[in-house]
Amino acid sequence: MDVKLCKMTLSSIYPKLDEFYNVLSTNRTRLKPWFWWADEKITPNKFRFALFIILYLCDTKRKEIMHKFNFKNLYDEQFLIYSDNVFSGMIGLDNIDNVKNRAELWGWMADTKKSSRIVDESVKIIEDYCIKDKKLKFLYAKTQVCNRPVRIAAIRNGY
Repeated sequence: MDVKLCKMTLSSIYPKLDEFYNVLSTNRTRLKPWFWWADEKITPNKFRFALFIILYLCDTKRKEIMHKFNFKNLYDEQFLIYSDNVFSGMIGLDNIDNVKNRAELWGWMADTKKSSRIVDESVKIIEDYCIKDKKLKFLYAKTQVCNRPVRIAAIRNGY
């Protein structure tokens, strides 16, 4: 199983927007409790989903720019997960803090049947990225108590 991460930008998401929306549609019920944007009231169709993604990426860019002006401002990065060249989910870093050298790790998977191997490999890739490229020393994962699969994955990966 070949797992790769691709930084989420407008140019990386646009060719995969249909696939991303289809994954959201088929996993909406499972994702909705953890990701507010998965609610059908927020992203009921492909157009509204695309609009949400554009606004989300603009806000991410705004945070990154603000961080360049003031090192204490936190920012985020998101990555698309591909397993054997098929869109498989997302993983990201929220609240990247270069002062305290830490960030919050989050993610979601499209296919829960084979997700543990993909999650473990994605976490390894993001950890390497944090150490080598971001020079971070600490990663933490916040999980909801009732989100058992994510808690198990976090524990399995040493969080």
